[in-house]
Formats: sequence, C-alpha cells, structure tokens
Amino acid sequence: MLMSVEVLGLSLHPILHNISLEIERGESIAIVGPNGAGKTSFLKCLAGLQTQTQEGLVRAGGMDLGRLDSRKRAQKIAYVSEDLALEFDWTLEEIVSMGRYAHDPLWGRNAAMNRERMGTLIETFGIASLRNHPFRRLSGGERQMGLIVRALYQNASLILFDETTSKIDLERKRMLVRWFRAEHERKSGVSFVWVDHDLGFLSEVSRRTLLMRSGKIAFDGPTEKGLAKEGLRLIYPSL
Repeated sequence: MLMSVEVLGLSLHPILHNISLEIERGESIAIVGPNGAGKTSFLKCLAGLQTQTQEGLVRAGGMDLGRLDSRKRAQKIAYVSEDLALEFDWTLEEIVSMGRYAHDPLWGRNAAMNRERMGTLIETFGIASLRNHPFRRLSGGERQMGLIVRALYQNASLILFDETTSKIDLERKRMLVRWFRAEHERKSGVSFVWVDHDLGFLSEVSRRTLLMRSGKIAFDGPTEKGLAKEGLRLIYPSL
C-alpha cells in the first residue's frame, strides 16, 4: 500500500537537529547541502537505519519505522547507496532479484510475474546485455544503474537515492529523467528523495527541494526557488 511519510522532531546527535516534515504520496524531492550538512544521515533515518541513536519519529502510513523489523521496513522504503561492496561474483540479475526479498523471501511465489517485471525494468534502463555479468566487475555507472533497478523492483512506497547517479553518464541520466517524468505523469503514487550533487539533474526529477546546512532544513519549497542562486545562498553564502 502506498503511503505518506511523516518526520516528527527528528534529531541525531550531533548531526541532525529537530527536523519535521511530511513526504506526500507521489512526491519527488531533492536534498542539497554542503558536505557534512547531514544529508546521508537524514536519508538513513528515513530508511530506519539509525533507530538506535535517533530521537523523534519517522512514520510511514502512521506506523513508527523504528518498531518494524528490517523486512517490513523494506516493504515500505528502499534505500539506494552510491555503490555496493560484494565478496561474491553475483550477477547483475541476481543483485536486482534481491529487491523482491522483502516481499518474497524465497523468491518463489509469483515467480513468472516477478521475472517479467524485472526483465522489463532491465530493458527499460538499458542494462539487459549485462544481466549475466558479475556485478562487481561492472563499471561504477553500470553498478549504479543496477542498484536503481533493484530499488524499483523492490516495489516500496518511498525510494531514497544517496548520490546514486554520481558515476552515471549523461545519456543514462537522460534515460532516468524520461522514466521518472513518465512515472510522475501516470501518478503511480511512489515517492522519491534524491541526494545528488548534479543540480541540473535534480531540477529535472524534483518539484520540491530541501536545502540543508548544519543538520537543519534551511529551505523547504519549490525546486525552481530552492535551486536558484538566491536559494542556494542560504547554504552556500559565498555564491
């Protein structure tokens, strides 16, 4: 079930300070800030990965994420990091298929339907020729595309991207922009949050922007204002 996410008085000493906001169903939000602003820590709190040390609440559909086990959290929220360290030669397809674990631990139920959807995503994002290649031997950009596809295959309500496009080339970024615009137009109800240094890319995939500085939200509003020079001065005073 798709749902909104509420953040209530979120703090993570000494990084984040009393953040409150709501992410509505179907929103796509950019987060921008200097290094050390707390962007990654904020995403990890949203994903329920910092529950031992945080104060405040993160609720998805009214449920406290801190009270859910990891599999139930993954049914609601997907977190995509910049890369994935592996010890074994799993293929790209095997990595993507892990996105279904939260819903189907044995990867067995609805197998035909799942594989059809996975194949469609792999084709859509132009990595079909790599599906049987060892994941850790792919280029950084190819691995990032694989992680994005795995998150989409996870079928969560909210997908968090932490610098996930840093190694993706321009053509693949354009592919992502086209896909997310189509996703928004068909009103799927899935929400996206992006931490990324490419402001041009963020302006294409988000309508709302959070500007962070020193663990606080300095701006929360339309992307065209947040990413304008006047907005960015709130977090980069030297501009």
